[in-house]
Amino acid sequence: MTRSCPNIRSNVRERPPILNVGKTVAAIAGLAALYFTAAKLGLTLAFLNASATAVWPPTGIALAALLLLGTRVWPGVFLGAFLANLTTAGTLVTSLGIAAGNTLEALLGAYLVNRFAGGRDAFDQAQNIFRFVLLAAMISTTVSATMGVTTLSLSGFVRPGDYGPVWLTWWLGDAAGAIVIASFVLLWSRHRRVTWTREQMLEGAFLLVAVLVVAGVVFGGLFSFEYLTVPLLAWAAFRFGPRETATVIVLLSGIAIWGTLHGAGPFLAATQNASLLLLQAFMAIMALVNLPVAAVVAERRRAEERLRESEQRFRTLYQRERGTVDILQRSLLPTRLPTIPGLMVAGRYVPAAPEPLGGDWYDVFPLAGGRVGLVMGDVAGHGVGAAAVMAKLRNALRAYAMEGHSPKDVAERLNRVMERGEMASVVYLVLDPVRWHVSYFNAGQPPPVVLEPTGAVKFLEQSSIPLGTRIPRSYDEHEVDLTPQSILLLYTDGIIETRTQGAEARLTKLERAVAGRPATDLDGLLAHLLNQILGESAPIDDAALLAVAASPLDPGRFHIELAALPDSLATLRNALRQWLPHIGATAEEIFAVTTAVGEAAANAIEHAYGPKEAAFEVEALVETGRLAIAVRDKGRWRTPRGPMRGHGLKMMRELMDSVEVASGPEGTMIRLSHTLRNAARP
Repeated sequence: MTRSCPNIRSNVRERPPILNVGKTVAAIAGLAALYFTAAKLGLTLAFLNASATAVWPPTGIALAALLLLGTRVWPGVFLGAFLANLTTAGTLVTSLGIAAGNTLEALLGAYLVNRFAGGRDAFDQAQNIFRFVLLAAMISTTVSATMGVTTLSLSGFVRPGDYGPVWLTWWLGDAAGAIVIASFVLLWSRHRRVTWTREQMLEGAFLLVAVLVVAGVVFGGLFSFEYLTVPLLAWAAFRFGPRETATVIVLLSGIAIWGTLHGAGPFLAATQNASLLLLQAFMAIMALVNLPVAAVVAERRRAEERLRESEQRFRTLYQRERGTVDILQRSLLPTRLPTIPGLMVAGRYVPAAPEPLGGDWYDVFPLAGGRVGLVMGDVAGHGVGAAAVMAKLRNALRAYAMEGHSPKDVAERLNRVMERGEMASVVYLVLDPVRWHVSYFNAGQPPPVVLEPTGAVKFLEQSSIPLGTRIPRSYDEHEVDLTPQSILLLYTDGIIETRTQGAEARLTKLERAVAGRPATDLDGLLAHLLNQILGESAPIDDAALLAVAASPLDPGRFHIELAALPDSLATLRNALRQWLPHIGATAEEIFAVTTAVGEAAANAIEHAYGPKEAAFEVEALVETGRLAIAVRDKGRWRTPRGPMRGHGLKMMRELMDSVEVASGPEGTMIRLSHTLRNAARP
């Protein structure tokens, strides 16, 4: 299903397969039959009202079907729900009303999950699981419960005094079905292959036996202590994955329902309906707790596997001919530093002679909340071996930093990544470009230099020993507030080491070379430093430099060019939030502009490009109190299809004074215009 608004937390996902008419009809018929069968089964447990049950698997079946096959199969949900209710205890009117509510519930849930929770891949990431529960299990299910119970009440099948209990039973049954059944179906449909080792198969068999035995004991009345099931779910989550965890939840849920209906287990209450409500709430909570844990564990395994694969690739390159070294060097060091709102960044790398490749590297990447990660590292040694360790550390540091770990935690995790015989010095700083606040760890790197606006030079002296020594097991994290408009300079020891001068003399020379340099030309500053310190000779060790300073702000013009990737949207919005206050925009206008421009950029990312790497740019000008914005791409626009067609454009027009879209062979331009209430003069 093509959407006009992408999910910014993931790359473009696979679309549901395009079904021809025959396959579509078959899918609708199959869904209707499956929904009807599950509905009839669920309605056999309707104790409070003939049409309301605390056990309702069809919600999960319908939601999973619409996520996997697309919303075009919604008639199967309507037909199955209508026939199930018509053949149970309802009239034509109540059956139509209930079927309409069930169908709208599935459509709304599928839309919200596709838009905000990763679509059919929702259960692969912990954050998307929580969004799925909120949107599909808690919000969209209110539609079916409200429409269904209201229809029954107006038709005389539910007394006014019973409206609340019937509504709660209906809603909880749908919510539990969405969590327990949809997760099971989605995970098995997306991960059908079972690639277990012999040891994993044996462990899986033990887990299955344990589930059956414990469930029989707990829900068979022998020892009614429901929390005995918690270790089983933790076992599945930590040792297997989300798919197996969902399977254990479904198995436990089925056994628990059977036991409760036969008067056994820990959830017995005054009525069977109350017993089932308690049971369903417990199983939903168990799923909500354990599925995210399983997803986090699986994500970590994938990250570790990527790290191993990355390291293996570079170790394989080590065995190849020497001619591949230059290609490897270009792939490891950034060819172009990223665009960071509000910052200027420049970097240089000078290899030692005669080795063209060493272990020095620098990196710059955006972090959550508008912060920026800055890295300077130096792996002991030269050649492809040092580069392989460098690649491992670079990838690991990025992964840990983007997971939100503090500099202290990043250092300790990197230290555990190092293998025997490997050693590296690394400094990692997290910079808040608004407050110019820095938190960092320094594991053996030369002290970063801060050139203040007055021309004074100071060093961030705090440091610890390099990574790989195994001592200490923990690293200190330091924080410092810098003066705005300062220059922050990172460098490796290749800059301050020579055969004729010691490190102290080189530090003094570095301080003199930096002092008094303006913050407007970072490339010129780095060229000046290399000329003053190294001269014409190559360093005895690899040398790397990274300079960061605040970029001059033009209050009358905004321009940014970013990669056409969903992650770029956060960078764009942060940049706009920094610039808009300088032109007099109110808080309401800042929200409207960032939302509209973000939507335009999101459409460009989703519809203008295929999987290849590309870019888009945003430019804004203020003229006589009017804000004019242009969002450009160079791709071939693909018109969105489906029920959400035009949704993004409608949103932009509601927020802006005018919106114009022009597409051609050169690309697409979206022009937005908004009159500012209190425009500041440039």
